[in-house]
Amino acid sequence: MQDNESKEKKIILYIWRFQPCHIGHIDALKQAFERKAQKIIIWIGSVNESWTEKNPRNAKIREDFLKAAIQESGLPQERMEFFRIPDFTEDEDRLMYIEEQAPEFTHVMSWNNHVLDIFTQAWRTVVRQEERIHINATLIRDALKRGDDNFVSEYVLPSVLDILQNRDNSNIVPENIK
Repeated sequence: MQDNESKEKKIILYIWRFQPCHIGHIDALKQAFERKAQKIIIWIGSVNESWTEKNPRNAKIREDFLKAAIQESGLPQERMEFFRIPDFTEDEDRLMYIEEQAPEFTHVMSWNNHVLDIFTQAWRTVVRQEERIHINATLIRDALKRGDDNFVSEYVLPSVLDILQNRDNSNIVPENIK
């Protein structure tokens, strides 16, 4: 007999910026499937910002990072949907945007306390994801600026590293960062 968790329909929503996509993001997606997610809805955040220190790449490049990493990892991309969300000043506006634009979802999964709080207050089922891989994308961005490919290659998959190294990144130099 199956337990209730495996019978329950699970559509998990994630929100990240993917600046860049790293092995922690991929591990989080794996965790969702380990928890019997039938589908994962992924929101690429801060799409209204690019070429800044915190958001050095545009949404298209970030989606390319993500899809390349998913394919390389062997995760079932056909069970994922991708959306883009701009930044909002107010959490209520962000939540309203997601509620209006997102397809049906049953759970929000994150390791970010702020994200979990927003959705808990909106009476959504939240799942604190285990942070099995401790990495912060800021450290990766800093290593990229220093040219430390060894550090970067430790935390991003080869497909993402390939995009980072071979895509025209001429706009992403320290003097162009706002």
